[in-house]
Amino acid sequence: MTGIHLDYKFTPGLLFALNLNYERRSIDASSVPFDSTGQSLFPTVTNYTYDYLNIPIMLKVPFGKQELWFFNFGLFTNILINDNVDQEVYGNSFKNLDIGLISGIGKAFNINDNNELALELRTNLGLANISDLESQFLGVEKLRTSSLNLMITYIFKNK
Repeated sequence: MTGIHLDYKFTPGLLFALNLNYERRSIDASSVPFDSTGQSLFPTVTNYTYDYLNIPIMLKVPFGKQELWFFNFGLFTNILINDNVDQEVYGNSFKNLDIGLISGIGKAFNINDNNELALELRTNLGLANISDLESQFLGVEKLRTSSLNLMITYIFKNK
């Protein structure tokens, strides 16, 4: 994931945080094809990639002695911008829009008066079914985003 991050302090101890990120997800699918006599052939592994525009909107709450620790929570929207799935064979495998809840905890490290480095553990929990495939094909009724991200952010401070 790569992107830009904006914090806006609108009250003491509470910030509005907005990210605009490019995110690539991948799925490895393994299968064993059969020939016309029913004999299994060599196993195959296929990698599918999905490119998203990720837009989290969060409230960020700094805490601790110097307010270098923080936690945040809010909503995310993911917009599918590209995939490598053969649409003629498989059709659309994922919906174009994904929404959900986001939360995280992290710590900022001062580099100098104008720059910080932040380390954050963030989780995304999807609220919507993102699969366009039939449930019997996947063996599940719904697919939702569920991810845990370790993020490093370089912060340019404007004083």
